[in-house]
Amino acid sequence: MIIMKKSIIFLQIALFAAFATFAQVDRSKRPEAGAARAPEIGKYEMFELSNGLKVFVVENHKLPRVSMSLIVDRDPMLEGTKAGYVQMAGDLLGRGTTTRSKDKLDEEVDFMGANLSTSSTSINASGLSKYTEKLVEIMADVVINPAMTQVEFDKAKEQFLSGIEGEKDDAGSIMNNVFGALIYGKNHPYGEIITKETVESITLEDCKNYYNTYFKPNISYVAIVGDVKLKTVKKLFKKYMSAWKPAEVKGEVYPLPTSIQKTAVAFVDRPSSVQSVIRIGNPIVLKPGDADIDALRVMNIILGGGSMGHLYNNLREDKAYTYGAYSTFGTDELVSVFYAYAQVRNAVTDSAVQEFLFELDRMRTGEASADEIAQAKASIMGSFGRSLEQPSTIAGFALNTALYNLPADYYQNYLKRVEAVTAADIQRVSQKYISGDKLLITIVGKGQDVAPSLGRFGDIAYYDIYANPTEAPSFLTMPEGVTANDVINGYINAIGGKEAVAKITAYSMKMEATMAGLPAPLIMTISKRAPDYY
Repeated sequence: MIIMKKSIIFLQIALFAAFATFAQVDRSKRPEAGAARAPEIGKYEMFELSNGLKVFVVENHKLPRVSMSLIVDRDPMLEGTKAGYVQMAGDLLGRGTTTRSKDKLDEEVDFMGANLSTSSTSINASGLSKYTEKLVEIMADVVINPAMTQVEFDKAKEQFLSGIEGEKDDAGSIMNNVFGALIYGKNHPYGEIITKETVESITLEDCKNYYNTYFKPNISYVAIVGDVKLKTVKKLFKKYMSAWKPAEVKGEVYPLPTSIQKTAVAFVDRPSSVQSVIRIGNPIVLKPGDADIDALRVMNIILGGGSMGHLYNNLREDKAYTYGAYSTFGTDELVSVFYAYAQVRNAVTDSAVQEFLFELDRMRTGEASADEIAQAKASIMGSFGRSLEQPSTIAGFALNTALYNLPADYYQNYLKRVEAVTAADIQRVSQKYISGDKLLITIVGKGQDVAPSLGRFGDIAYYDIYANPTEAPSFLTMPEGVTANDVINGYINAIGGKEAVAKITAYSMKMEATMAGLPAPLIMTISKRAPDYY
């Protein structure tokens, strides 16, 4: 009994001590972050074939699957009056080989439950690891022996034209066309626009010439991830890919864009719009691996990288102008862009632009708080850590390191670089990459409701959906003193007056539609007794 009492006393003392320690913690302050740890990044192996093809292998035996991506590292291309032929050539790669028709190729891929896709710079294949050899053999056949027949070319062209037609009234597609053309210029690979006319001018020979010029092993890389062994992969690629012949590929050089001289408004009138698509930005030069990237990434999280950003909290949470407002930036060996964007109601378009400009200026001239910086860093580090759970991330790191000549420990030191970003760094990159007086404000919306109030932000220029300059749309305005009743009465007088309307006893409507599968048009007639208007 005495022992029990002593135990109770010791327990009470321990609890009191723990409570006292707990009570001393000031929970109004964020705990100090520990030093950034070096991430545990998975390993990869690399080998190179005699033809120059470089292959990166990430072994992961958790699941019996494998994925392969072949990347052709060519410079951007200016396609001119045949814009679209590069994309079409990439599509044709997956439409059969000289040894397999398209139907045969599709049948073999489907039988394995696999996936195969092609583009103008890549071939991707994935499936069960027991089919690894078959997938390598098919990938090799596609990249070395594309058929590119006239029949498949005609089909691809028809589908391409159909897609362009569907994008003509899509506000997002219109914005991509116009913003890109005005930021980079139409005589730049990133600014030219694919149209019906450019696609119609493409020939099968154009697509073949593209393939023959750029699909070369000495400028290509392959990443393989999954349940495979390096020794097996080496054997398969030597067997199936060694026949791919190397050749010299000419590089391209393009001048930097200089199209934006001062902040201005570019407006595309879309009369059916009930909301405006807004994009505000400027070109930037930021190559992969640049020392500014980490600070800029922290800055972008604070400004508009998500729901914690200034733009989101201002335009959505505070003003309720939109469901979300964000910002983003890109990296590119040539040139890229920074921009902020949202979709807002017509009635608040000018107010939204004002808030965008306010937040961009605040980012350039103000100083981010310690709490904002800590949250942004935590978000970036958390995303990075989660990405390491995917073996494909390791393959991506390997490819980027090779493609952009990054230091071998670039990703190993990533968290340390993010942790080292300061408030001064954030302000410096904000001023460097967000233009204060050379912003392009691009809006796709209903000109009648939106355009007249935008002149205060800069000179307004009007464009069609392909970034061609147009005249300002005519805005109908109600003459002073005219009411809705005046308009209705004017219409009634124009058709004969109240006496004529009163004599109408019935009316009918006839509607006709043609539908696939019906032997004849569908006709509907509706007759109604006229209402007593007076």
